[in-house]
Amino acid sequence: GKGDASIIEKRLTTHDRFKDKIEYMPIDEKLIPPGPLTFTLNIMKYVKDEKLADDFADFVCSDGQEIFERHGFTSIHSARGLELIERFGVKDV
Repeated sequence: GKGDASIIEKRLTTHDRFKDKIEYMPIDEKLIPPGPLTFTLNIMKYVKDEKLADDFADFVCSDGQEIFERHGFTSIHSARGLELIERFGVKDV
């Protein structure tokens, strides 16, 4: 209830655009199920810096996709990403 946005992938928080602006909390790896995993990005209702949270979400959904792909993730914009979205029922609301 105290976060502005949440994402499990720490590497994006070290990008020059967000470095030293974003806090993160580690998640014990035993709590993360085996893949393939789908990740969601949310902006919290009571965000303190809405502009920063919106900028981060926009980045993750655009330029950040290349960072995910470079580290072995499947982009949501790829054919495989679209297939995973359909298989796991992840839909934008």
